[in-house]
Amino acid sequence: MSEPRASDRRADEAARPRSSDTAFSPAPARARTTVASPDPARRAFLRAAALGTAGVGALAGGLVPVEAEAQRAAMPDDGLGDFALLNLVLSLEHLQFELYNHALHGSVDLGPAFSGSAPGEVIGGGPMTGVGEDLAALVAECADLEARHITVLRAFFDGYGRSAVDRPAIDFVGGFRPFAGAAGGLGGAASPFASADALILCALLVEDIAVSAYTTILERVVDPNVRTVLHRVTPAEGYQAGALRMLARQRGLAAEARAIAALEARLRGTEVIDPGAGSGVIADAIPTDFSGFIPADDLGATLGALYAGRGRSGGGGFFPEGIVIGADGRRI
Repeated sequence: MSEPRASDRRADEAARPRSSDTAFSPAPARARTTVASPDPARRAFLRAAALGTAGVGALAGGLVPVEAEAQRAAMPDDGLGDFALLNLVLSLEHLQFELYNHALHGSVDLGPAFSGSAPGEVIGGGPMTGVGEDLAALVAECADLEARHITVLRAFFDGYGRSAVDRPAIDFVGGFRPFAGAAGGLGGAASPFASADALILCALLVEDIAVSAYTTILERVVDPNVRTVLHRVTPAEGYQAGALRMLARQRGLAAEARAIAALEARLRGTEVIDPGAGSGVIADAIPTDFSGFIPADDLGATLGALYAGRGRSGGGGFFPEGIVIGADGRRI
């Protein structure tokens, strides 16, 4: 049989559908930057739930049997066992999801399977408009990732026969106000939903706190399956923080990010490590210590930033009613 001619091959290739023609057709710019209906949020949740369920199945392959008595014997004697700490992680995931989802859709009720039977009120804003394609696309991806994390975490609790806490009460205005003031007021806006710059800086703050908190919690947990879950979640949060920091740098927000990092350090009672969003030749986009490590603080320091310095127990700032860590209503 004779070889096909080059002209025939080119014609055949031109007629063959390409993946870029069928799977990734760009949406209209308006669809990428503004969403006013709650329907897209619910569709995103249902997609995340399906992916999250698949994620639980994939995760199960890496889980191992654990002797409960040995686990309890190895826990620190401070009342913060592995599942109490995992409930703290779940509450931080809800904080991140609500930030992104409010920016995209405003307030949306996603039901008890996602938020718990008695979820706390969220004081937020949105939906935002005119934030630009890059930020809108990143926020949409972050909201999707946080929804998957929440779905997987709740399924993980169910698999262990444990009770996951409801979504906590969240106040984005009260939580972000002191940081907005430290950043020069951001045009007088206390809400992270007042402008694209405010949203980037608040999201960066929340992601940095989450990465540091998860790093701390990883050093404490004993159950290898809980550690596996945290090992899978923490790097994703780190990627999100890095993307946000580069957006802040590109938008000329280095000084504002640095001021927020300084206030966060004071509320934590720690030294300033995060240089903001960098400047000059070196980006300084990764908040590490002098060893190049992600710093791990004690949980009291994390709560100092989340509660906006209003004590390290009882709540305040982003969590006006505190963070519940047990089915008995115990708070941290």
